Amino acid sequence: MDLEMNKLKDFKQAGTVKILTGFIIMLLSFTLANTAFGATSDTLVTNGGFETGSVSPWRMAISGSGNVATLAITSDAYSGNYAGKISVTSCNSPNPAGYIAFNSPMLTPIVGQTYTLTFTYKASSSFDAFFLCQTSTAQVYNIHVVCYASSVWKTVSFKVGPVPSAIQNWFTLRFNRLNTVTIDSISILPTNSNPTQTTTTTTPTTTTTTTPTPTTTASTAPISANNLADVPYDWGDYNLYGRVRFGADPQICHSDTAVLHNGHVSIRIDPPFASDPKKSREINTKWLSVKPGDHLVFKAWIKVDAIAGYNFNRYNPATWRGARIGISYYSGTKFLYDIAGPIGTIPNSAADTVANWVLWNTNGWALRTIDCVVPSTIRDPTTGVATVPVGIIGWFQVWGYPNNEPTTIGRGWIADAELYINP
Repeated sequence: MDLEMNKLKDFKQAGTVKILTGFIIMLLSFTLANTAFGATSDTLVTNGGFETGSVSPWRMAISGSGNVATLAITSDAYSGNYAGKISVTSCNSPNPAGYIAFNSPMLTPIVGQTYTLTFTYKASSSFDAFFLCQTSTAQVYNIHVVCYASSVWKTVSFKVGPVPSAIQNWFTLRFNRLNTVTIDSISILPTNSNPTQTTTTTTPTTTTTTTPTPTTTASTAPISANNLADVPYDWGDYNLYGRVRFGADPQICHSDTAVLHNGHVSIRIDPPFASDPKKSREINTKWLSVKPGDHLVFKAWIKVDAIAGYNFNRYNPATWRGARIGISYYSGTKFLYDIAGPIGTIPNSAADTVANWVLWNTNGWALRTIDCVVPSTIRDPTTGVATVPVGIIGWFQVWGYPNNEPTTIGRGWIADAELYINP
């Protein structure tokens, strides 16, 4: 298995480090509930309930060929008589080729004040919500929340601030797929004006990419959890390319709407092309910050093809083939170690590793889980120096039989993946 890990390590450092340098992933606490906060006079936004019967001052901002979206008033309101309706009718992988955005007017928050940003929505697909602060030269603050599809009204509420000194401040929704979103009851209130309510907690993420996609600022907010089940948003450089992608084109990683788990879209990895010298078959999650002692739980449902002639031998690692999940530890952009077993031992033990595979010819979907604690240090594979891990990337691999040759048939699917930090 050490030979396998060495092959993958080179590919991770070439392919995944693009994610590390392109994304700074932090997790901030926010809430989803079915009741909206009441608007008050000290909200930063105007016409957040669209009760003027007009969409003004809210607007759509669209860039890039093939991107089409509209904003209109609808009587399908969460509260009052009206709401805003966003219809994304054409979406040509807007990031990085362009963008589709629903924007507030420029806002005037008090520097140093913390606010609670709240809105209620229904949506046919997922989208992203941001609060941004920008100086004349750079974005200096960015909060990013992923909002999942919902056929019923959902209220999103998350903390913003303390707000830094900036020239421009605004709230925006970004769309990377066809979507119909109804939005109502938008408010941005000082935290001491925020009424109390009972909510359920999930987790947003903060991300960095190039303009016009929002960039990030550092945060000391605690990590709580990260749900990776939303395909394709949370996998394979989606935020950079607007599609599931890993490594150079042509791609073997795809969103698969034909193979579902509990009605949810999966990611499929096809056999590698003969032109791929590394023969690597992998797709990765976003980079997530961790610290020693953090409790990690990574679980996913996996499905594989049947391969004629495949024979498994527990005592022969060369026959441990199919699909599996794993976690890579990093110190900054420096790769440290891959854990590939249910209890995350370092080094990987044979018994732990073999139990993690969903072997070729396994019938139907199979659940795999890694449950472990971040170690205090890991030896740097290059220098041998004990190094503190500060980040992780989850991964999904498909390995052919017997040696992952390009001619090997067989596909693997992953769906409903979840990676939790201190659940």
